Amino acid sequence: IAHMDKSDLTGVAISIGPGSFTGLRIGLATAKMLSYALSIPVVAVSSLEAMAYHYPVPSVYVASVLDAQKSNAYFALYEWNGKGFDEKKQTCVMDFEEVVKYCSTLDKPVVFVGDIAQKKADIIAQYENVSLGLPHLCMPRASNVAMAAKVRFENEDYDNIMLQEFDLALRKFITKVDEEDVT
Repeated sequence: IAHMDKSDLTGVAISIGPGSFTGLRIGLATAKMLSYALSIPVVAVSSLEAMAYHYPVPSVYVASVLDAQKSNAYFALYEWNGKGFDEKKQTCVMDFEEVVKYCSTLDKPVVFVGDIAQKKADIIAQYENVSLGLPHLCMPRASNVAMAAKVRFENEDYDNIMLQEFDLALRKFITKVDEEDVT
């Protein structure tokens, strides 16, 4: 980006969490500034969706999990459709072992990505139908955020960045998974 002219920028993709409050706040402020100053659109992407882009594999679910403290995880489940990921289970906060148990009952193999999956690999190893993603593919990268935003940019499906907030409220809501959520 150091060798780019600002006129080369046609949009900004931003991760809106869950994640570090300070990191999200700085990223959102930067995206707002660029969008406003350069009159370019913004697409906001979940950190969990971005992590799924480490495994664009058909016939496999990707369980994106981040540490929500006290043995809980921010959790969302995705499936590759050939062009992007379909969200099969909406982002929620659950006990990590409950997430693993739930995923072990699904109709397709499940690959876990995220920091808490790496920390609690021993729990994943106890169950069938689930596996741990590679350690170097554990956290979202800027390229993953860009890939997640690409289709939305192509469809001109932009976010109103001046009203955009990040996903911090999830911590307040501990939800149990309905067995009918994934079809």
